[in-house]
Amino acid sequence: MSDGTNSGPTLVFSGLVLAAGHSRRMGTDKALLEIDGQPLWQRQRDLLTAAGAREVLISARAEQTWSTGLTVVRDDAPDCGPLGGIVAGLRAAQTDHLLVVAVDLP
Repeated sequence: MSDGTNSGPTLVFSGLVLAAGHSRRMGTDKALLEIDGQPLWQRQRDLLTAAGAREVLISARAEQTWSTGLTVVRDDAPDCGPLGGIVAGLRAAQTDHLLVVAVDLP
């Protein structure tokens, strides 16, 4: 029977928000859509922070000016989809583990 305490090691991880998509079908940047007055990119960043991410990276395009001041990673090859953002995130992460969330799945 467990007493509810966790005596095991704590997983150290980085977080990555995938937000570099063009949102072509939607016609507007999904990262900027708001829920309860908060942009989706910010909600996802805060979710990763609350989950214990040591650092949070944002995969964004150069023209996504809302990403100024954030730790941004860029795809090595533009328009290669989510995998490009994940590879860039893995390269930039300062930890051995990376938790990835899409900006449009709040």
